[in-house]
Amino acid sequence: MFKNMKGIEFEKVNENGETSYFVKADGTQASMFERFYLIALCLFLGFGYVAFRMLIGVLLLIPICAIFFNHFLKGDTSFVGIFLLMIRDIRIVIFGCVIGLGLWFSDM
Repeated sequence: MFKNMKGIEFEKVNENGETSYFVKADGTQASMFERFYLIALCLFLGFGYVAFRMLIGVLLLIPICAIFFNHFLKGDTSFVGIFLLMIRDIRIVIFGCVIGLGLWFSDM
C-alpha cells in the first residue's frame, strides 16, 4: 500500500502547461487514500515542528525564571522546588511558547 508513496509530487505541470496535483512518478493521479495520507503527514510534521520550536522557548525560559526566583526569594526554597513550580505555572509556559515562536520567526 505504501510502496509507491515515494514518487508522488504535489504539483506537476505537463508539456501543455496544465497543472495537475498529487501526481505519481509515472504520471497517474494519486488515489484518495494517498492524497489524504500525504496531507495528514504534512500537517503532522508542520505542527510538530512548530510545537518543537515552542518547546525550545519553554525549556529556555523555565531555568532562567527558576534561577531568578531562587536568587531573590529568601527562606527554605530550593532550586529544584522552584524549577518544578515554574514548570507548572501556565504563565511561564505560555510566555515560553511565545518566546519560542519569536525565536522561530527570527530565524526566517
